[in-house]
Amino acid sequence: MILLVCFQAWAKIPVGKVSFARGSAAAQENDSGQPRLLGKDSEIFEGDQIQTGADSFVILEFMDGGRITVRPETHFNIAKYHQDQANTKGEIKLELQQGGIRAAPGSIAITQGHAIQLETPQGTAQSQGTEFTARLCTNDCQKENKNATALAAKLDEKSAGQVIKIHGVVSAIVASTSNSRELYLGSPVFEEDTLKSEGDSYAVLQFKDGGKYTVQENSEFLIAQYRFSGNDSPTDRAFLKLLSGGLRTISGAIGKTNRQAFNLKTPVATIGIRGTRFDLFCQGECRSDEAAKKNAPIEVGKRTGLYSVVWEGAISETNQAGVFSVGTNQSTYIANGKESAVYLKQIPDLFLKNPAPSPKDVAAPSTTAASSSTAGPGLYLAAHAGKNAATDVKFTTPNGQTVGLDSQKTFYVGGTTSAVMEGTSEFMMYDNHMPTPMASNPAVTYSLLRDSLEGTSLVYFCACH
Repeated sequence: MILLVCFQAWAKIPVGKVSFARGSAAAQENDSGQPRLLGKDSEIFEGDQIQTGADSFVILEFMDGGRITVRPETHFNIAKYHQDQANTKGEIKLELQQGGIRAAPGSIAITQGHAIQLETPQGTAQSQGTEFTARLCTNDCQKENKNATALAAKLDEKSAGQVIKIHGVVSAIVASTSNSRELYLGSPVFEEDTLKSEGDSYAVLQFKDGGKYTVQENSEFLIAQYRFSGNDSPTDRAFLKLLSGGLRTISGAIGKTNRQAFNLKTPVATIGIRGTRFDLFCQGECRSDEAAKKNAPIEVGKRTGLYSVVWEGAISETNQAGVFSVGTNQSTYIANGKESAVYLKQIPDLFLKNPAPSPKDVAAPSTTAASSSTAGPGLYLAAHAGKNAATDVKFTTPNGQTVGLDSQKTFYVGGTTSAVMEGTSEFMMYDNHMPTPMASNPAVTYSLLRDSLEGTSLVYFCACH
């Protein structure tokens, strides 16, 4: 009895568990312990050395809410994990000797800055809450990059457009499957995608007909139907929906010769175009049962409903009350689908001081530096969703050189060469063995993208990162 009590007193406390496992993975404590096979809900401990087999990966969930995806043929150590009882203060030190991981830091890193450290042969990476990927490449990444580039070309054929600028966390959800994928610089977007942005986040899209759209923070934007042939076909169409939040728009080729081929629906009116640059903003639920009283002042930005402004050209706003034309430098408010548009005396500050960039100020890159990389041997470190400028992810080389990465940038170091690149390398963007550790259904993410990569089917809407 005494021996049992002593054992319990010295028993190790787990620092987390396996939330998802595919294939074979094992953990061993400090080279001396007995290897343990890892499956769903297996406990993990400080000092564990984790190895994954071929075509295998695991997602680890730590006590502070952080998660890490460990891809196939990876050697990864939990060298140090200390935390307080509230799981908000502590220190995490990880080591990557081979393969790759994708980490979504938890409360310790978020509250303490760069409290999570990842040691690699090339140096140390630190994150203060930004999700990031670290991949050690030998010659394996070159083959993966070739396959991923071919997949990207197939996806581009099916896409409506691509992301040309992004900040923070923006995802795309497919209505027919409810599958969600995180968007990156260069990510394709498709018909039936609903783009959803979080707070302090936005994405600028360029469609194939040249139209551009900025999806503002806390917004939902649906690409309901999109067809563009490039030769003014009568089947060309762009039917879009602003479900909530704000949208900044420059119209493209669709709708210039056939106005019926373009419409943008909102909860209170359908927008038509005539060679236009305009902004829309849904306050609250975008519709109010309270009608705007004639000549009564409207508390702009507080009153629920749809606000609009036209910067160039003109738009029409159509609902049950009629058709209302809005010209250059005019702004309107519509309370609901039964109420007429009210023309505002001045353009509201919510448009004049909009923090999201106008799509006219964002140039579309022909390619991103990271996506054109040859994926040669070395370390690739990519910062994903993040909002803290150059402090998102830091990397320090053995000689003390420090590089800061904001979201949607990749740092490469191999031999004596190093570079910061825009975007995410395609072999990481389309890595079916390394879904975001925050994925709601990693099994679906894996199987659908695997089929796309192997050519058995092109499930372009599930190319989850």
